[in-house]
Amino acid sequence: MTVLDTTVRVECLCQAELAKLLLAVPPGRRGAVLQQAASFTPGCDHDQMLAVGPIRAAFADFWEARFRERVPVAGLRGLLEPPVPIATALEFNKLILMRQVTEIEAALGSLADFLRSRLHPSAS
Repeated sequence: MTVLDTTVRVECLCQAELAKLLLAVPPGRRGAVLQQAASFTPGCDHDQMLAVGPIRAAFADFWEARFRERVPVAGLRGLLEPPVPIATALEFNKLILMRQVTEIEAALGSLADFLRSRLHPSAS
C-alpha cells in the first residue's frame, strides 16, 4: 500500500466516522450542530459540550486527513462567528436533507472544500 493509498483510506475512515455521528443527530439540528463543532467555540452548557465534543473531534480528524494540514481553528472561528453569511449557513443546512451515511459523506466533502475556499480565497 502506498502513502497515497493510506492517506485516502484515513480520509475515508474519518469522513465515515463523522457522517455516522451526524446521522445520529436529528435532521433539523445537523447543520447547527456541525456549525458549532466546526466553529471551535465553547458550548453554552455542559450537556451541549458533551454532545458536540465527539463531532468536533471527528471534524478535526476529517479536516486534517482531507487537507493534510492542521485545523485552522482561529480561521474557522472567525468565519463562523455570527452573523454567518447566508451562503455558509446554507452549506451546513444541506445536511438536513441527508438520510444515509453516503449522502452525508458527500456533503461533508463539499462543505469542507467550501470552508477552505473561504479561508484561502486565492487558492480556489
